[in-house]
Amino acid sequence: MSIIERLVRGADETIPSWRELDTDNRENCVRKDLTRRLKCVCDDLSSVEFEALMLQMTHEQLRGERVTRRLFR
Repeated sequence: MSIIERLVRGADETIPSWRELDTDNRENCVRKDLTRRLKCVCDDLSSVEFEALMLQMTHEQLRGERVTRRLFR
């Protein structure tokens, strides 16, 4: 378990790890998190531009996770 997972999960082992989520659920979690964090920063973007940015950033995050798992497992 990574340091970040330990911080997030704490002592509660009932919370599933992000590695245990299926692809669709992980994608939704990443997209919601990015939207929550960046909505106030990207006020000048139209809704279409913002959605395109979230889609691109979500795919990059998921791609990075796949590469990390492949290299370090």
